[in-house]
Amino acid sequence: MNTKSIHIDHSTHANYADLTSQPASIIAALCNKVSAFFVRSELAKARANYQIKQQRRSTHRNPQNMVNSLPLEEKLRLGMYHWMD
Repeated sequence: MNTKSIHIDHSTHANYADLTSQPASIIAALCNKVSAFFVRSELAKARANYQIKQQRRSTHRNPQNMVNSLPLEEKLRLGMYHWMD
């Protein structure tokens, strides 16, 4: 009986397989990067719109901001002594 194992050199087959699959993987990687870029840009737009809406809501709903924007004479006339700085 022969106890020696058979050794097959897979390196030559692997090199050919890598060469043939490499262009497809480059194209797939490029497509993934482009799609990820578009997703990130859409998320950035959505975040910016959300922040703008939150800023608008906070200025409209917060009465302290409206009172702070009044001139000092108007605060005195309305009796808002505790709002004066």
